[in-house]
Amino acid sequence: GPYVFAISVSTYLVSKEIYVLEHEFYNGLSLLIICVASVKLFGPKIAAMLDKGIDKYHNDLNETRNSEIGQYEDLISHEKKVQSSLDGQKMIMDIKKENIKMQLEATYRERMVQVYQEV
Repeated sequence: GPYVFAISVSTYLVSKEIYVLEHEFYNGLSLLIICVASVKLFGPKIAAMLDKGIDKYHNDLNETRNSEIGQYEDLISHEKKVQSSLDGQKMIMDIKKENIKMQLEATYRERMVQVYQEV
């Protein structure tokens, strides 16, 4: 199959010195072995540690976001209270205007009675 073909071609290239293996090749090969072994041995531990750090970072961001949302909800409820008190102010102004109209009408009627009695 293809594996036998690859091995036989690589053996041919190395044995005829078409592909020359220098000391740097062996250094690279040993470095590759060390990298693969370190990823296999230490990879899950480092990944777990980094995941904890990322989770902590996300939790901090979510706490900040939730606190901001809470503050804005408090501001919205306060603003609604202020708006309802302004509606109360409008009602008070309408009542005062109505009272003034009633006072004017009472004064008008008193004067009408006074005119009627004088005439």
